[in-house]
Amino acid sequence: MPKGSSGSTVTGMVRTAYDPDALEEARRHVRRKRIFYIVLGVWIALCVMWFVIDLSDDSSSWWFYWPMAGSGVGVAIAGIVLLGVGGLFGADWERREIDKYLNRQGKERDPRHHPTKGER
Repeated sequence: MPKGSSGSTVTGMVRTAYDPDALEEARRHVRRKRIFYIVLGVWIALCVMWFVIDLSDDSSSWWFYWPMAGSGVGVAIAGIVLLGVGGLFGADWERREIDKYLNRQGKERDPRHHPTKGER
């Protein structure tokens, strides 16, 4: 391990000490990202399947893009909900909403306080 590093070696990886709240938020983000990638992969597989079916049928018109577009809207919404794309419904939005609620209740939020699992 390099001299002066504060991490510990765990199974060949260097782990540094993180704030438990930040670590939990990172875990939640990675979990949501993994779920989104699974949804995206399933959507791509379905698109390929619809395209192959459309090629193999005897119709003279193309129809595969209709289910592709409709389900693509669902994938986009899932991305916004899971990842907070563009700041919509992300961690910053949650903090702003918590601050708004506390301000309406006449309570100040401690700037050092990180939301606990129940507050998220």
